[in-house]
Amino acid sequence: MSSNFEFLKGIKDAEQFVGPLETAELMYANQKYQQVPGIVRNVPEGVARYVLKKRNHDFSGSFFEALSLIRKNGYVTQDVMDILDDIRRKGNTVLHDVNAQVSKDDACETLLNLHKLMYWFVYSYCGFRQSVPSFKEPVLYTTSAKTLVYSFTADDLVQWPQYAGRQKVGKATYHGEIVDTTPNSQFLHSAALKRIKSYAGTMGVKPNIEWVEAAYREVNGHGEWFDDHAVHEVLDNSNIKRDPKLVEGSAREWYVTDVDTVKNAIAAVREGKSFINAPTVVGPKIKLRPEQQIAIDRTEKVFKTKKKW
Repeated sequence: MSSNFEFLKGIKDAEQFVGPLETAELMYANQKYQQVPGIVRNVPEGVARYVLKKRNHDFSGSFFEALSLIRKNGYVTQDVMDILDDIRRKGNTVLHDVNAQVSKDDACETLLNLHKLMYWFVYSYCGFRQSVPSFKEPVLYTTSAKTLVYSFTADDLVQWPQYAGRQKVGKATYHGEIVDTTPNSQFLHSAALKRIKSYAGTMGVKPNIEWVEAAYREVNGHGEWFDDHAVHEVLDNSNIKRDPKLVEGSAREWYVTDVDTVKNAIAAVREGKSFINAPTVVGPKIKLRPEQQIAIDRTEKVFKTKKKW
């Protein structure tokens, strides 16, 4: 499951809030809505105390008193004040009443408001100026088989010069929980490598995986998995050529392109687009060592002089 609060990671004064926020998302995805307000209640309280500290207040009172002081001095806008009040109230309700009912909509609204609050916080106090993805309802990857899409090239271009400037776009099926959905994470690399080795190893090609991510997208409010064929279609529609020599040898998934173009094609599939605007890569963009270039030149000479039958 991807998190709406990924943007907080790496920001010194915001990382402390990531744990409870991601835990609340997980509870929501598991339909444990009643636990969400209580888990996240300390987040807006921490934000409120931070605001007062930055305003040079030596404050040790309650959360309610902190909000009263912030409101009195006009330290935040009314919409931020409303979010702080709302989350405090809902959190207190479930903490003091074990029979309190929290609907799915209420829990989702709480997470949405926290997303707004945390963006305001890092923008106002942490110098954060990047855009962040829109809030998405947390969902679990519930299918038993998950799909990863990857892009790799040959690691040894001296032995396999025909793969220079080429990217193989393929898929791997993973059974089990994907514990780290971060694009290009070590977990995803390991999962993809098992699939790649099953066929590349028999050819003697050592793969250099340049990109891998979970092939999951939201369509009309519902999650679904896509595969490498969807990425191939975008590349084909975008006039990104498959290597003709490799296609003749049944290696149809090798494209004359670079990894950034493949990443853009994957993003296009996720966004429901059928093509991308990308330049066609005419030749390899890899800077070769002298001995590698000599080996490639020799190989090309053999191909050109080989007798045709």
